[in-house]
Amino acid sequence: MSGSIRLVGIVALILSGLWGCNGKSEHKGVILRVAAAASMINVVQAVNDQFEQRFPDVTIESNFAATSLIARQVEHGAPVDVVLSASEEWMTYLATKGAVDSSSIIPIAQNVLVWVLPVSSSLTSIDREVLNSSRIQRIAIADWRHVPAGKYARLALEKMGIWQDVLPKLVATLDVRAALAYVEQGNAEVGMVYRSDARISRKVKTIAISDKYQPEILYEAARVKTAPDVAHQYLQFWQTPVVDSLLTQYGFIPVTAK
Repeated sequence: MSGSIRLVGIVALILSGLWGCNGKSEHKGVILRVAAAASMINVVQAVNDQFEQRFPDVTIESNFAATSLIARQVEHGAPVDVVLSASEEWMTYLATKGAVDSSSIIPIAQNVLVWVLPVSSSLTSIDREVLNSSRIQRIAIADWRHVPAGKYARLALEKMGIWQDVLPKLVATLDVRAALAYVEQGNAEVGMVYRSDARISRKVKTIAISDKYQPEILYEAARVKTAPDVAHQYLQFWQTPVVDSLLTQYGFIPVTAK
């Protein structure tokens, strides 16, 4: 479990306000502070690099956490200019609170859920029988009470008709990356995460979940009312073919694809 402890420590550092996750220490010109869902770490870093190449006077500082935690931070005045949310529900919440400019909200990506298992697992399919068997002791998903990935996972399990069956085996994690880490480290026999997260790991294999069980997963972006003007350009950039290509590369579905 030491890996889990280290992960919790990393998340705590992120949430304490340590910005600059794009690895750049030089602050030149305008600083744009972006808070993004944990599931978007890799693609956001790639998008930020592309944006900074086009706007060399802008430095982007990024903070990643569960959307629910980001929403609470922004609501209470955290220094954020742009929010990238994995949940329409939380973005609506921020707009209702007046924390983001509701007129700036745009859809930026979609995603799907997959089962993840350690690469050493002999399982080739996941169904009610397997999940109820002694082979599965722990199922890792993000906290379904607050975190979008966990709420989506619960919807999928409810559509499958197995939510109550598997509830005693569920491990609620801080965010979707933590759920992935539980499976990677062998602390859970199976997990349910976004396809984009599973794609970055060499320690897990995936089993697809049927479309009929998939909830609609939509990512949205918006600017905070006090954000600098460049926030508008940043949001526009998320609607370009360049970003669509990056989204596809990292396992997301561009909104233009549907």
